[in-house]
Order: sequence, then structure tokens, then C-alpha cells
Amino acid sequence: AFTVLRNLFVATWAKLLWDRLHTSSDAEVAAIAGKALKEVRYHQQHAADWVVRLADGTEESRRRIDAALAALWIYTAELFDSDAVDAQAQASGLGPRWADLREPWLAEIGAVFAESGLTIPNDSAFRSTGTRGVHSEHMGFILSDMQHLQRSYPGGVW
Repeated sequence: AFTVLRNLFVATWAKLLWDRLHTSSDAEVAAIAGKALKEVRYHQQHAADWVVRLADGTEESRRRIDAALAALWIYTAELFDSDAVDAQAQASGLGPRWADLREPWLAEIGAVFAESGLTIPNDSAFRSTGTRGVHSEHMGFILSDMQHLQRSYPGGVW
């Protein structure tokens, strides 16, 4: 349930981002976005279908999707944390500010939740800081895992 719901959140965000990048002032970005948009639409719909199945399924599947929603919702604010780079991209016509994706994202997630009987939680007190280099204690564990091979075999190549 966690993986399915997280996939829905990110795929919906990515679909909106690729859709906006498809009209980018940079022809190469626009072309890549056009191809990516086709793929991400499939992934978003697949995840949405599974969220509905889990929410409308057994008591156990509903319990799990509810637990996933309670645990993951606070982190969705990170998807819309705009900064100076986003503002510059928007001003140049390259792409959107991530904050501008929030309302359409909420509308799409809301439609899936309405179909499944889930409710969008109230906004949390979570404040995004990841794009500014401030991370939770979990980052240390992730970095350790990601750096294991390089540290074990310095200078190693594929």
C-alpha cells in the first residue's frame, strides 16, 4: 500500500510536470517531455487503479492504504517546494514553478480519493527543507547504502 500510494503521488506530480515541460521554450526539453508524458500517464493511471482497489478491497487492504496515507501525506509538501531555480526556469519559459503544480495535483489526487472513499488529510506542519540541504536523520542511512560500493572499491568502474 505504501509503494502504490507513493507511486500515485509521484506519478501524478510527474505527469503534471512533464505536461508543463512539453510546452517548454527549449525544444529539446519539450521533445523529451512529450515522450515522457506518454509513459507517466500509464504509470499514474495504473497507480490510481491500485489505490482504488486497495481502498475498496478487504478490511486489511483498507487498513493498509489508510496507514500509508497517514504516514506519507506530510511528505507531499516536498513536491511543491519552489526556490529561485524554479522561478528562473519559469521566467525563462523553460518550465513551471513546482508550487504551481500543487492545485492541479490536489485536484487529480482528490478525484482518485473520491472514487476510492479516501479523504485528503488536513495540511500538516511539515515544512520542506530537502532542497536547501537540510535533511532528516534518515538521510544518513540512505547515503550510507548508496555510497557502500564506492567506499568499498575506491576507483572502481563499471
